[in-house]
Amino acid sequence: MRNGRVAGKQWIATSGDYRFKLTIEDATGAKLEQLVKRLEKLPSSYMSACVAVSDKGEDGIAIYANLGGARAHGGKGYINLVPHADALVIAHEAGHTLEQVATQSDPKILDKWDVAIKADNISVSDYGDKVRHEDLGEFAQVYAVCLDAGPEHLEELKKLSPTRFALWEKILNPYSPQALRKTLDPFYKQHIVADGLVVAGSEKVSLYALREAGYLANKMLANRPDVMRDLWEKRKMFVAVMAYCELQTDLPDCRGMSLWWAYRARGLGSRPVSCGEENLLDLKGDPYKGENIFIHEFAHGIHSVLGEDFNVRLRELYDQAKQSGRFGGYAIDGGVAEFWAEGVQTWFECNGRKRPKSGRGSDSFTVLGPQGELVCHLTTREQLKTYCPELARLLDSTFRQNKWVYVPVAQRLDQPHLSGFDPTDAPEFRWPAAVIEAYDRIEAENAEKEKQRKTESQR
Repeated sequence: MRNGRVAGKQWIATSGDYRFKLTIEDATGAKLEQLVKRLEKLPSSYMSACVAVSDKGEDGIAIYANLGGARAHGGKGYINLVPHADALVIAHEAGHTLEQVATQSDPKILDKWDVAIKADNISVSDYGDKVRHEDLGEFAQVYAVCLDAGPEHLEELKKLSPTRFALWEKILNPYSPQALRKTLDPFYKQHIVADGLVVAGSEKVSLYALREAGYLANKMLANRPDVMRDLWEKRKMFVAVMAYCELQTDLPDCRGMSLWWAYRARGLGSRPVSCGEENLLDLKGDPYKGENIFIHEFAHGIHSVLGEDFNVRLRELYDQAKQSGRFGGYAIDGGVAEFWAEGVQTWFECNGRKRPKSGRGSDSFTVLGPQGELVCHLTTREQLKTYCPELARLLDSTFRQNKWVYVPVAQRLDQPHLSGFDPTDAPEFRWPAAVIEAYDRIEAENAEKEKQRKTESQR
């Protein structure tokens, strides 16, 4: 903490697709649960500020015993709070952080805010009247309250302060594809843009793989340009493609993960959505041969912008499927998010039957008989319509009657984005022995800990 100057504890937290740090100085006596409850009161869109202050060497959302008399400080690399700072204070400081993030792409943000203050000709608060950046912080706080209170309150704020409102929404959702490219980690040496979605990779990644990911994203959302825009504009989403010789933990956003994840995942559905080029291009040695992992992981990304009504309906369908006992596999065991992602894979006809050892070896999405016996693996759209019609209807309405289904790369090498790609000359994917050894060791350690926990609980 503070480069080792004070003692404390740090945690990694997740909220939807946001992953960030929480830090508490020991001397404060503050509890993690208290900080979490305050953060839960923030609108989800403000969580990007938490991510912005959680880079390497930063403490994320941090509680300190003494901030020199202030309740909080917020900036590009920090949101520091005293123990009694509430959610409103956090929203104010998030405003400062997001303003400084936006300034990286537009150095005149505060000048524009000055113009907005004069155009609106209305005070947000006495404190905000003192200086323009505090006016912005106060507006961020008021906007958060109105967002939580409901659409009519947000509309009233827009009427009272239209110029600030419009500029704050741009600051809150700053990432055009052009702006996003400027913020990419230097690890990403190349990228393409597919209908606004940035697809990036290191210099080791085949350009064909980047193009294929962009092609698949466009095909999946061909009838949902609104969802595609929400992904890159509101969620700041991009796609990271791993080379056949790279690991999940090589990606900048995953470097803090253990080698367990290097073997466990060849793609994740947070931000960024990630996948391996061996699966995109169907290279030799692909551990997920026969299914498309990008479509699964991109489904998670899509899930993050579909809204509360969608989530309520999806939860109903998942609960019904689980309670019926008629379905099994990772689609059920993995929870509602995996029920959706496995369903999307099946809808676009690129789901596998069984996951490899690195994927825990479970079935993907199965139909079970009265005695729990296997009836079939769900791998096609027609099967989904037959055995799980309500989920099929949700998928059909979500993707707006999209007729496209996945066809393996080898069967469409004549497509423009694959022109020149020769599968026979492509490299082979292989797991490094050290990664497998690390995974097995960590699995054994975890199994031993679980065994000890059960033994102690039985005493």
